Parts: sequence; C-alpha cells; structure tokens
Amino acid sequence: MENATPDTPKTTYHVLLENERWHVTVDDGGRRWGDFASKEDAVREARMLADTTMPSEVLVHDPDGTVVNEYRHRPKPARHK
Repeated sequence: MENATPDTPKTTYHVLLENERWHVTVDDGGRRWGDFASKEDAVREARMLADTTMPSEVLVHDPDGTVVNEYRHRPKPARHK
C-alpha cells in the first residue's frame, strides 16, 4: 500500500458493462485493468486494486451508466502510543 498523505489524490476505479463483459477502469476510463464475465469478479478485482492505492473509491455502474454502488477505501488513522 502506498503511503497516503492529506494531499494524496483519490483514485477512482469504475466497474462497468460494455459489450457483454464487465470491465474495471481507472479514473477517466483511460486505463483498463480487466475484462470479466461477471460483475462480482469485476467488483472483487476493483476493490483489491483500491486497497493498494488509498485513498480510493470503487464506483459500480449499471448498464445505463448509473452508479449503483460505491465503496470508499481510506488508510487507517495512525494510532498514538
């Protein structure tokens, strides 16, 4: 996991259906991380990626583009001794 600071920009992963397959894209859709037969597999992959690049979020889209689920991934606050 990257070391996040308050200024670290949030990465957004999108899960969307295109041509009968579920895809995981990053931010503006420019980079594809995967092509999956099921929505569940695509969401699982997107959430694993989001765990490695905090702060981040996963937006799951219906076929019409509507966001139906949102998962936020943030670093855990530091504990003080």
